[in-house]
Amino acid sequence: SQIRPPLDVFQQAAAQLGFMSIPAAGRIPIAESLAVLVQEKRYPSFLLQMLSHTLKDEALLVPGEGIKLGDRVFITNAEYEVFPRPALNENGELNVSFISASDVLNGQYAKSAFRGKTAAIIGVTSQAHTRLFNVYGDVVTSHATWIAHSLNAMLSDQMISNSVWSVGIQRAAIVLLAIYLLLLPAKLRGWVGFSITALVAVILINVSVLLLLLSNIWQPLVLPILFLLFGHLLITAHHKAYSAFKSLRTEAANAYRELGLNLQAQGRLDQAFNYMRKCSMDKKLLECLYNLGLEFERRRQFHQAVSVYDYIAKKDEGYK
Repeated sequence: SQIRPPLDVFQQAAAQLGFMSIPAAGRIPIAESLAVLVQEKRYPSFLLQMLSHTLKDEALLVPGEGIKLGDRVFITNAEYEVFPRPALNENGELNVSFISASDVLNGQYAKSAFRGKTAAIIGVTSQAHTRLFNVYGDVVTSHATWIAHSLNAMLSDQMISNSVWSVGIQRAAIVLLAIYLLLLPAKLRGWVGFSITALVAVILINVSVLLLLLSNIWQPLVLPILFLLFGHLLITAHHKAYSAFKSLRTEAANAYRELGLNLQAQGRLDQAFNYMRKCSMDKKLLECLYNLGLEFERRRQFHQAVSVYDYIAKKDEGYK
């Protein structure tokens, strides 16, 4: 939405120019973009231009893989973002060395300080003259320091890999977990099954953490894990509610059947039939209805008897 070009003297002297996203306030993102999308065209970021100038190779964007510089390929996500791995010194700060600009201008520095260095970033780091940002928990740093750290991480391959396929893997995990919840047996829809699901969630969390610690691979599995846990909680709640409802319906059916039998014993056959029809169908009820139909026949109420038999036939056509 807004572009601020560097000073004219820097533009005239610069070998290359590149975009640099300055956070509005508070927090630098853990990702650093290497190519910025502007009106369907991608432009190289300042970090990518620094990397290209340092390695003396032209950057090539490879969709589905990352960015290629000569023989080196830097794996990125679909937005061409990289994730520098945290590298802190003994003081809990980003592992970047500093030389004061005034010392450089006055010649009061050891020339060996630049020896063996691949690149140097010139920028404001004083809290009095620039806004500091919170990165990696309680670590506070300037934007120039963050850029230096990101460049160092890329040159030394100290990055967390988040490939283009990570989003697809995440969506596939959600689909597989949804199938798992759908095919879950009724016996495992209670708290026993939820314990198994919680164990699966713990395994997924550990897989994600181990990939990050051992292989520098960040596979976002938090969304699938939350989907699994909340999905099983909903299934458990539904199972409990349905079991309670089924129990109440069974009790009501038993009460209606007993009331129908009492009315039949009193000779009030039509009322008995009305109450028996309110019961859920089972073998015991079929037997009661069949006996009620026979009772109608003995009383020569054949029309009512046929109604009872028709009702039985709709539930079990081959009954007796």
